[in-house]
Amino acid sequence: MFKDAIKSLTLAAVGGASAGGSIYFLTNQNKPTTPEIKPEQIVLNIETPDKASFIPKPEELYNRRDTMNSWTHLVQTSKWDDNWDNMKFYNEKKKEKLKSEVEDYKVPNTSKQIFLVRHGQYDHSAGDTDDKHLLTALGHTQGRKAGLRLAEYFLELKCQMERKHRDKNDGNIDGFVFPKIKLVHSTMIRAKETHDEIVKVFEEKGLEFELKGGDDMIREADVYPRTPGSSDPKERANLWRDSAVSEAAFRKYFNRQEIDEEHDSFEVIVCHGNIIRYMMLRALQFPPEGWLRFCPYNGSITFLNVRKSGSVSMRWFGDVGFLNADEITFNVRKYQLA
Repeated sequence: MFKDAIKSLTLAAVGGASAGGSIYFLTNQNKPTTPEIKPEQIVLNIETPDKASFIPKPEELYNRRDTMNSWTHLVQTSKWDDNWDNMKFYNEKKKEKLKSEVEDYKVPNTSKQIFLVRHGQYDHSAGDTDDKHLLTALGHTQGRKAGLRLAEYFLELKCQMERKHRDKNDGNIDGFVFPKIKLVHSTMIRAKETHDEIVKVFEEKGLEFELKGGDDMIREADVYPRTPGSSDPKERANLWRDSAVSEAAFRKYFNRQEIDEEHDSFEVIVCHGNIIRYMMLRALQFPPEGWLRFCPYNGSITFLNVRKSGSVSMRWFGDVGFLNADEITFNVRKYQLA
């Protein structure tokens, strides 16, 4: 019954997406409370130590590693789901086919690089509607500097990749390709204006990019029931709608490359703090109910790398090192140095 309910919910929420993988949204509703565990019930698989000899052997630590992850401690176990995007077996089949057709076939060592940029500071006092929430002068500065930081990264990466290509081809640059950078933005005005500042910088620096336009799915939202939570009935009503959309957005943008993809791919997604926090936790397979415990500042950049194996690593979270101290804000508030 539970599997059928989850399948129906997933199909309704993401328009036919597979029911496999990790399904987070709304599954914590009416979740039973974890029973109290008494100390004598916890078994560490380690013999009772004598005197001061409580030093686990390496193999004992290895055996215990699956019971020591994240907040679950010694009660629950949660292993990495390497088929979280339902691409694992598809890529394995494709790899087998390529190996049967091409002698000594080697999988290209590439990955999908995703950059989540939070919009710049905007004017809260102009009105309650989105069209009034334009960036402040500081918000435009934050957007431009985020663009400069990204451009610096891409230009340096391009130089490194070009150097490797020359080394492999006796100094010949023929055939070298640096992929176009894809840019997408939330349809909320503050994200669109931040996106436009980044585009201006990319044009100035001569980077090749592809504009993917606006996406309603990555507008600011109540992304997931949070802990600590809220008893506001309006928030719970919003969660019923928004959490499904946020999950669908995550599945849209986060997935591994196909096994035969020959080039890295770059996606810059300009959106909002809640969306960034949710996507980051989902990608790393951490409990999403903790999203409000993270604080991405205005104009900050979060960078996640998705490999063909399905593993995900976060290179940056909420990076604002390119801003001056007096330019760092969270909405209208300045960053407090003390």
